[in-house]
Amino acid sequence: SFLTENTNLRVFGGGNLNLFRSANLFLEDSVVSIDDAGSIVADSDSSLEMVQNSLLEIINGGSIEFNDKSLLIALSNSIARVSGGGNILFTEAASTIVKGNSEFTVTGSGSIVFGGETNAEIVDFSSLSVSDGGNIAFTDSSLLQASQSTLSVQGGGSLIFTGAGDTNIDNSSTLTVSGGNIEYRDSRDVNLLSSALVVSAGNLQTFGSSVFVMDQSTGIVSGGNFILADSASIDMQNESSLDISGGSVLLHDQGNVLMNSASMSVTSTGSSSGSFAVSGFVSVQLEDSSILVAGG
Repeated sequence: SFLTENTNLRVFGGGNLNLFRSANLFLEDSVVSIDDAGSIVADSDSSLEMVQNSLLEIINGGSIEFNDKSLLIALSNSIARVSGGGNILFTEAASTIVKGNSEFTVTGSGSIVFGGETNAEIVDFSSLSVSDGGNIAFTDSSLLQASQSTLSVQGGGSLIFTGAGDTNIDNSSTLTVSGGNIEYRDSRDVNLLSSALVVSAGNLQTFGSSVFVMDQSTGIVSGGNFILADSASIDMQNESSLDISGGSVLLHDQGNVLMNSASMSVTSTGSSSGSFAVSGFVSVQLEDSSILVAGG
């Protein structure tokens, strides 16, 4: 194990910082910079742990890759940041924990991808975000647990959930997408509990056999559409609401809409009118619920 306190460590010129064979790097009030197409690779039960007030930054096209039960932790006001088109990749059974007002962010057309059987925990007023055309993707059997935290995509990117893993977002968390899309695909289960989803100038899209559950939660889509296709489902419960403003609800194929003590509305804004359109063999089941279409 190696501990750095009040230290700046820089890797540049295409160099690599490699952690193998249960190696551990602890950062406390420190900065690690990977510059000019450099990279960090962690493998074989290794970890990089930002204990407090630390910064891990990848700039100018660098990358971070965690594999094979390796672990990236950001605690107590720490930040993991990729800028300039860099990427963060978690594969196999790697994990990340972002906790205690910490941040995990990508700017400048980069991406964060969780694949394999990876696990991500974003908790305790922390955030996972991409901006300027970047994407966040959860694929394969990857798991996401977000609590009292924020997931956001700004400036044209997408938040994508595919594969067969579970996604649980609860305890006053927020999903925010501006100028991009939220997509659920394949057989992914997404549970939004006592939380909020906000999409502006973008779409909320549910495909495959995915299941999107809203329980005591709110969803707002402005200037975009809610699209349900294939055999995907949305299950709204316990005073949940989904409001589409200046867009449409488009239900296709063998999609399922289940609503119990919930509401859905479609309204127009200015010159943008809304609509509620159904095609194929869609099933809509309402119990103590309502669907309102106004101005469409």
